[in-house]
Amino acid sequence: MMTTSDENDYFVFCQYRLSFKSRALFIPLKYIHNTQIEKMIEQLVNLKTSIIEECRKKSDYSEKCFELCGFNINGKMDESENTLKIITDWINLFDNDYLLDEEWYKKSLGYYINDENSFLSPASLYDKLLNMEEYQEVPITVKRCVMVTETKITLGKPIVLRFFMHNNDYISNDNNVDTIKQLLLKDDRIDRADVASNDNKFAGYGYVVLKDQKYLNEFLNKWITIDNIKFLFDMG
Repeated sequence: MMTTSDENDYFVFCQYRLSFKSRALFIPLKYIHNTQIEKMIEQLVNLKTSIIEECRKKSDYSEKCFELCGFNINGKMDESENTLKIITDWINLFDNDYLLDEEWYKKSLGYYINDENSFLSPASLYDKLLNMEEYQEVPITVKRCVMVTETKITLGKPIVLRFFMHNNDYISNDNNVDTIKQLLLKDDRIDRADVASNDNKFAGYGYVVLKDQKYLNEFLNKWITIDNIKFLFDMG
C-alpha cells in the first residue's frame, strides 16, 4: 500500500501530549513490506483522517481525573473497541523494546519534541511534521502523517520556560522568592512566574509562562537583564 523503494520516504505518527512532551516516530516506508507495521499503517490510514482528537469525560472516582471515552474523527464520535485498539497499539510503539530487532524500527527516527515546536498547537505541529525535509541530518520526505492529540487541534500549550539567575547577581533579603518573582514580572512579556524555593529562599531556578508564542525566540537560551539582574531561560 505505502511501500516504496525510496530510502527517504517516511510515514510519521505523532502523539500530542499536554502533561508531557509530545513525540513522533518517523518510519521508513522502504522497510515495512510484509511486516506487522505495514498492517498497522493501513489500519490507521483507513480511519480516513490526519488528526484524531481524544475525547474524555470526568471520572466516576475523582472530579480531577478524566477518562478516555472515545475519539473525534472527522467531527464524529468514535467509541469503538477497534479504534481504541488501533490507536493504543500505535501509542505503545514508543515504549516497546521487543521491536529492537525489527529492521524498520532500527531505521526509524524518534523525535521527542522538546524544542520550540513543543508549544505549537496540534494543527501547527502537524503541518510542521508533514513539511519536514530533514531530521537529525537525515533527508526525509513525509508521505503521510497521522496525529493523535489530547487537546483540540487549535489549542497550543502554555509557553513555559525554566530560568536561572546569573551566579554573580544577588538580590537583597537573602534572595527572597517574592523579590525575584516581582522582578521577573516587570518584563511585560512574562505572564506568570513560579520561583523554586527552600525556606522561602531562592533555590537557584524557577519557571515563567510567556504571554505569547511570538516572544519565545527572544527568551530561549538567552540572557535577559531586568534591573541589572541577568536571567538565563531554557526549555527545562
